[in-house]
Amino acid sequence: MCGITGYNGEEVPGLLERMCDAIEHRGPDACGMLDRDDVHLGNRRLRILDLKGGDQPIFNEDGDIGVVYNGEIYNFQSLRHELEEKGHTFKTRTDTEVIVHLYEEYGIECANRLNGMFTFALFDEKRRRLLLARDPVGIKPLVYFWDGQRLVFGSEAKSVLLHPAVTPAMDPNALHMLLNVRFVPSPLTMFHGIRQLPPGHRLILENGTLREEAYHAWDMNSRSDLTLDEAGEEFQRLLSESVRRQMVADVPVGIYLSGGLDSSAVLAGAVADGAGSRLRTFALGFDEPTDELADATQVANHFSTEHRDKTLTTNPLALYPRIVYHAEVPKVNAPQGYYLSQFAREQVTVALSGLGGDELFLGYDIYRHLWPGRLLIDNPMGSAWSVAAGLADGLANLADRIGGSAVEMPRRMIELLACGKDPLRYYLTLRNGWDLRAGAESKIYTEAWRRGLTMTTRDGFAPYFDRPDLPFLEQVQLAEFRGKMVDDFLHNEDRMSMANSLEV
Repeated sequence: MCGITGYNGEEVPGLLERMCDAIEHRGPDACGMLDRDDVHLGNRRLRILDLKGGDQPIFNEDGDIGVVYNGEIYNFQSLRHELEEKGHTFKTRTDTEVIVHLYEEYGIECANRLNGMFTFALFDEKRRRLLLARDPVGIKPLVYFWDGQRLVFGSEAKSVLLHPAVTPAMDPNALHMLLNVRFVPSPLTMFHGIRQLPPGHRLILENGTLREEAYHAWDMNSRSDLTLDEAGEEFQRLLSESVRRQMVADVPVGIYLSGGLDSSAVLAGAVADGAGSRLRTFALGFDEPTDELADATQVANHFSTEHRDKTLTTNPLALYPRIVYHAEVPKVNAPQGYYLSQFAREQVTVALSGLGGDELFLGYDIYRHLWPGRLLIDNPMGSAWSVAAGLADGLANLADRIGGSAVEMPRRMIELLACGKDPLRYYLTLRNGWDLRAGAESKIYTEAWRRGLTMTTRDGFAPYFDRPDLPFLEQVQLAEFRGKMVDDFLHNEDRMSMANSLEV
């Protein structure tokens, strides 16, 4: 819906405008700024709700609490009704205004009441408090720089890099992660000194002190006594309810349609809401055997949507420099999203996507290899597996010395066996983390570059495997949900859609 940016400290003339201009693609419809003493907040708006009255910043009744915000709050109507009953007065129809009144009512715990995708920056003038928060899933991004005195933040690093306190430099650890697993895990970014705010976290700047803290945690230990059929019915209800909430907009809404299960289920949920004939669906192909245009057309015809598809005939890498500029990291899987967003933006301002189903329900082919790991890691016969793992480790090193494509797949399977009862190593091996192999770094990096590295892939992903109480499969699901989905797929979805001023 928008982009946000800002900083604290002495005002630099023209800086906030330039920071906003750097993310104009996220919100080409309006620009708004808040300058109060030593706090400077900016917003670029893509108008989706209350097209005339929702420009930001938005304030409370007294004008001493202001917010800039990026995203959509899906339960804002019920929250608004609740707040009006408590005596709060609203001036707009936009979801943004709910945030300031929730803050008045619940303070820094206000984000706990929001159902949606969001980041926001709120300034409480009386308390001299700046509050930033990111949604629990991490659908919307927020990055920041802090040097002990100055906080500089934004939806994208390109606005943060404009502040004179920030020296542009690449983070060697981030590049190392990217070369291993093809994405940069939180809280790293490609830029030294610029961090991602993790999902479900908030930043509070007060009395010259900045603290980062979690306000939400997923309960992975919750269990249900539902039968499989009952669980299926409950899932369908939740999905339909979620889609219905996300169809609320004052602008045209479309759906990405691949023909696969995830996007087809989203479309089915939208049609159940009575939107069928007015829905626009979009599919993109690359003239490859894996294209799913025919499947997408079949699903679109079944639901009677206004369907468009396109086969990309130009070189997909033709716009790669521009794509990297928007992604802020060189990604092999970013161009597809850019071209699809560009195509959909010709007709709609908002699109729904099926992204996330595979991560939630272990749908990718790679997950087939988790079942041997489940036997290895969850099996109580620890000593026997340790001996087998030691033998496999030796065979893997031998295969590595032999080299060549002929031994590549056998070597990978042996490496998985060599992981023994180490769930983190098994996961990283499955994700092709090559720095686990002895001597691999010396074949790729100079000695000087190696000395500049302070992290391994184990360090980057260990927080996702700090739950020995969970079975192996659920540890992997947690890593995919909190890591891969957020820092790879949702990152791509946000940056590539916003590059084309499309809300997904």
